[in-house]
Amino acid sequence: AGQLNDVNVWPVTYLMVGIVEGSAALFFYIIATLYAGELIWRERNVHFEQIHDSLPAPDWIDWLSKFLALAVVELVLLTVALFCGIIMQTASGYYHYEILQYLKELYVVFYPQVLTFVLLALFVHTVVGNKFVGNAVVIGFLILVPILYRYGIENRLLLYGEVTPYTYSDMNGYGHFVPALLWSTAYWFFVGVLLAVFAMVFARRGADVSWPARVRMAGARFRGLRLVAALALLLAAGCGAWFYYNTHVL
Repeated sequence: AGQLNDVNVWPVTYLMVGIVEGSAALFFYIIATLYAGELIWRERNVHFEQIHDSLPAPDWIDWLSKFLALAVVELVLLTVALFCGIIMQTASGYYHYEILQYLKELYVVFYPQVLTFVLLALFVHTVVGNKFVGNAVVIGFLILVPILYRYGIENRLLLYGEVTPYTYSDMNGYGHFVPALLWSTAYWFFVGVLLAVFAMVFARRGADVSWPARVRMAGARFRGLRLVAALALLLAAGCGAWFYYNTHVL
């Protein structure tokens, strides 16, 4: 540990955060997948949907409450992972706790990526007609990305949730990776917001949950969300354009 800090390459705290984050990442995504299905299908699983769907609350409030609930759960689990990292660091005999590095890496870099995946999971479970099929589709996204990388498809503007790779050093911090990491993360988050808008528009409600009925109700629902959709589309296009220009043109 002391040798690594002497040469100012990768600080031990960053390595420890990377180990914790890498070990827990799949767990966070599985939690998002399974609990998104439980939240979306909860009322129908307990046969409470007729009472729930007759309530006067707007559709977007119901959907957003489920997103916030899952976001809070992921935040709590991320905090647990933070303390696990500190405990592992202590057990390894390294007592220089860089709490700010833990906070930046876990809450500023990793947590937005988790939220982006949560938005995808909720969207899939909203539009798919079966909870278990929805789980399979979301997990399929996790499996598909490494396969696409293997066959040379590496454009991060096309692979959902993929942000630019980066390196943190004790000497330079995140260095020149900050802009690309920021814009790629923001790009996929706003794409996730667009998916959320479509999920709210086509949410199941009422006795008739067939696609023709959901399409008929979509117009009225979309009118209340069109400003959000337009803003998310504009921001996603702007972030994507910046990322494309700096990675493909310059």
